[in-house]
Amino acid sequence: MMPWKETVKNRRRSYLKDFIEGPDGQYVYRGNEYYFEGGSAKRKKAVVKVTAGVAASLILAAGQECFPPVEMSRSFVMVPWVFQMIAAFTMVWALVKLIRGGDPLREYVYLKSVPKLPLRTGACAVFAFISAGTETVYMVINGMGSSPVYTAARPVLALINGIVCVLLRLLEKSALKYRIKISSAPAEEKTSKFPAQPDKSKGEKT
Repeated sequence: MMPWKETVKNRRRSYLKDFIEGPDGQYVYRGNEYYFEGGSAKRKKAVVKVTAGVAASLILAAGQECFPPVEMSRSFVMVPWVFQMIAAFTMVWALVKLIRGGDPLREYVYLKSVPKLPLRTGACAVFAFISAGTETVYMVINGMGSSPVYTAARPVLALINGIVCVLLRLLEKSALKYRIKISSAPAEEKTSKFPAQPDKSKGEKT
């Protein structure tokens, strides 16, 4: 069995070091865990509120392109909207990890969900405000085009989404409170029973 090597390629899978082989041959998680502060009822309410906020943001972002095509949709001002959509989808992905992780959260799940949500929500807010600004400038310079109502709706929805994301970020930082429970498993125990991982960069085989 080859020892685990901390390389750039292996960092994404470094959480596997927290699994040890049990007596029955199954790998058991022995890493740190994060418990929600306040109990299951409070956690459920917090998750429901965050889920509603993320869903609203995604709908507002997607809604900006759900109207009939207008001249603005074929201009450079679409770039911030694209990043706004990407940020919204990354919020959804982090939320899914949080919900599926349950309570307590394993450390690698916690790190990919709870701290990531406010960052991605903040990014979505930034791109939403940029979208609103650039689209407003576009209308001032180029006019309302052939569909004035649909053209004007885009920056309005972007502005609303930016405000929603700011409020959602505040909610995430205040409502998603977790405390860590340090693993009692010795470090040498976790690393000594870590499953073999080939170092493909050197052509080594297990």
